Amino acid sequence: MNRLLAIVLLMTSLTACNSQNVNNFEQIDSSAKSVTVPVGSSGLLGGLKKTLSSNGWKMNVYKGTSIIEGTMGKETSLQHYDTFNTRYTLTVAYQQVDTCIWDLRGYSIFDISLIDNQSGSEVFTIDGKDCDSTVVKKFDELVR
Repeated sequence: MNRLLAIVLLMTSLTACNSQNVNNFEQIDSSAKSVTVPVGSSGLLGGLKKTLSSNGWKMNVYKGTSIIEGTMGKETSLQHYDTFNTRYTLTVAYQQVDTCIWDLRGYSIFDISLIDNQSGSEVFTIDGKDCDSTVVKKFDELVR
């Protein structure tokens, strides 16, 4: 009996710690589903990339083309900037801090943002702490 009570209390306490804050600012242009993504595929990032791929997104790995422009002469003026060949950029910061008891996958603290490269504004953000599989499901809803 004590063992069952301990398991129920443990499961309840772990579920109470989950949280996701979603801010949806703009709609995704479904005719321009291209995104620059961070390098790598482990943990939460791997799940997010699989979701993008299964939803028809074209992915390029960060870093965009580097361009130097300017004029040569008495007063040389050069400008250096990076460009992106995609409509959107995905930024992902996360730290896996535990294992989710439901599916034995990662439990992470995370901050995810999708940025529109044309306007420079955020399309949506998700932050919090939750099971990676739950975060990926929410991300999937947002990028469809």
